Amino acid sequence: MARHYLIYYNGTQSRLDGTWSFYCAITSVELVGIIINYFGLFFTTYLLLKTNAYHFNIRMIWGFIGVEYFTQLTDRTAQIFLIFNHEEDGQAFLATSLIRCLLYFIVSLLLPAIVVERLCACFYLKDYERKKRSHISFLILLTITSTGFLLSLEYHRVDSTVVLHISMLVINLIASVMNLMIEKYNYRKLRESTNLNKSRRGYSLAERFQISENLRTCLVWFSHYDSVLSPHGTMAKRNQAALSKGKRTVFK
Repeated sequence: MARHYLIYYNGTQSRLDGTWSFYCAITSVELVGIIINYFGLFFTTYLLLKTNAYHFNIRMIWGFIGVEYFTQLTDRTAQIFLIFNHEEDGQAFLATSLIRCLLYFIVSLLLPAIVVERLCACFYLKDYERKKRSHISFLILLTITSTGFLLSLEYHRVDSTVVLHISMLVINLIASVMNLMIEKYNYRKLRESTNLNKSRRGYSLAERFQISENLRTCLVWFSHYDSVLSPHGTMAKRNQAALSKGKRTVFK
């Protein structure tokens, strides 16, 4: 009986099965999409710099996401040109693969990072809107960058990367549950702040603003969880299929 596996289609595979021209065509389409994304990234960054809709720490994390995405687009562009020039076996391609893997894990940790930042916002509810507390965003970004770097090194060493992808799924699922708990907590605070007759204490204008920002951030980021969880689930299945056929995973 024939057994079908999820196939990771890349330049090496296309040369083996004689579909190199097709691979070049679809990769060229990807390159056009990358160029278009540059414009969207620049516009979003401009809006981020011109508006102060969020707290300083949130804006720092947003800015970090912009830098990460720009680096990711540039790295993938360099990788495409190396593939077209048949230089996949050189050190330059290995470096681009390591960078892509690093950025991949950093993105996977950004949603939990936002949840941690919102936990701090809830803890410092009284004056979080007035005080920057820049050390919070610094420690969060330092932690996810260091963790992403270690995971990217491990990704290139292990025979099976299924455990790494499953761990990212678990971390993001936990963050998703915590996000719902933060949302529920702030809805309760919102009801208390708008029903002063039954509230145990009064809420300042800064506290009400922070509660609203917490709710808005929770709702915005909850819609992004699927975009992080789905790739990990797909890649875990792909790597498990490759492992069952005796193949080593390559990050391209």
